[in-house]
Formats: sequence, structure tokens, C-alpha cells
Amino acid sequence: MDNVGIFRIYNEIKKYIDKIPKVGIVLGSGLENDLCHFDIKKEIDLRYIEGYPKTTVKGHSGKLLYGTLEGVETIVYLGRLHFYEGYSMDEVIVPMRIAGLLGIEVMILTNSAGAINCNYKVGDFVLIEDHISFFVPNCLRGENDERYGIRFPDMTHVYDKVLIEKAEEIAKRENINIHRGVYVQLSGPSFETAAEIRALKNLGADLVGMSTVCEAICCRHMKMRVCGISCVSNMATGMIEQEQSYKDVKNTANSVGNKFVTLVCGIVKSLAEE
Repeated sequence: MDNVGIFRIYNEIKKYIDKIPKVGIVLGSGLENDLCHFDIKKEIDLRYIEGYPKTTVKGHSGKLLYGTLEGVETIVYLGRLHFYEGYSMDEVIVPMRIAGLLGIEVMILTNSAGAINCNYKVGDFVLIEDHISFFVPNCLRGENDERYGIRFPDMTHVYDKVLIEKAEEIAKRENINIHRGVYVQLSGPSFETAAEIRALKNLGADLVGMSTVCEAICCRHMKMRVCGISCVSNMATGMIEQEQSYKDVKNTANSVGNKFVTLVCGIVKSLAEE
């Protein structure tokens, strides 16, 4: 998608938002219905925003909520766009571009992921502290627009260390099982083979999924602070003797909804106190 299209979409969405939001949240598979504490001002069905890519995945409703969470002006994407849906990477990151243009300072990216690290258990949470991205096209490929960021953005600390520490404090206080880990994004939509998982483990990956990394890179390009949270929805292929199912992914995410709300709301509340 060209920049003319992105700014056209931004101008249309901006009509519904009367203040500059500070926090953005992307709710991944099975996590859409969990932010019950969110005080909604506007619900924007992105299907009716001209030019906005349409999500095709069940469980991703393709809506944008605007309101306050823990007193903080916040936008929430219900679901996300994926490379495997047939979109180009510059289309996949449209939601992040819009968020940056709206003034978002902190982006909380959530997903459901398969565990490669055998110390993780289904239902645990993992704070992404780094990622492996070379299995999918870089979302910044092509001519750079200086309005977003510089040509060669630094990726030393993609995931904000302060936010990671805050999330760990909240998890400890609320007795939530949480880890730190390295997340790898593959293209999907097929689940990985056991041989692929062994290879990813040798590369240092703890988690595998089909999203998030490209979004995080885009956010850092636009100078947003990023917090990445994975819900361990399943053990990756070959880790246990069980076939993979998207239904299981959603069911696990749904089962830890209350803990997820506690964690995310705690992070946002801490931002209100900054």
C-alpha cells in the first residue's frame, strides 16, 4: 500500500478519535473478548474504512476500539492482519502505521504462540525480549518515507526493557506464570513441522508464531515503545505427541482471559503513573 492510501485511511479514522491516544493494543488469536475494563468511546468497523485491508481470519473481527483503559487514552485492535492472508508486508503493517500517526507512544502486541522451550507450559505467558525475523520479508523494504522514521532503524532493543520489568512485577504480584523468551515469526498458515521446530530451537527461538515481529519492527521505525506478550497456546510440533489445531489455540487463549486482563491492565495503569 502506498503512503497516499495510508494517510487517506488515517484521516478517515482520525474523525472518530477526539484526543491523542497514548497506548495501542493488538489482541491476538482467542484474546479479543478479554478487555472487559475498557471504557469504549468509539467502535470503528474497519471493513467500512475505504482502502483498509480486510481480515479473513475467524476470531479476528477487524474492529478498532477507542476509549480509556485504566484512565489512559487507548486504542485496541481486535485482531490483526497476517502475511498468510495474502497481503504484502506493507499492507500487514497498516494498523501500526495508523497507530503511529495517531500519536501512540506505547504498543502492546499480544499473540498466541507455540512453545519451543520445554520449560514453558500451555497457558503460561511469555514476554518477548527479542525476535528472529528473517523467515518473512522485512516490512520496511522499499522506498523509505522520512515521515515515519529513518532508513536504517536500530533494533538493539525492540522490546522495551522497562515495560518487560513492569510486566514481570505485575505477574509476580498476581501469581501469573510468566517467562522471557525469543519469538520467531514464520509465514504460515500451515503449522510448522517437527524438523522445522528442531531447527528453530537450534537458532535460539523459544516461541513460534505467524505475526507480531513485523509489527514490532514497524513500531520501532516510528519510535513507539513495544511490549510483546505471547500466550503459550500449544506446544510446538514435535514437542509432544499431539497434532496442531487452531481450535486448541483459541481455546487456550480463552481459558487464560482473566490473567491476561490483569497483566495488560496492570501495564497500562503503570503507564498512567509515568
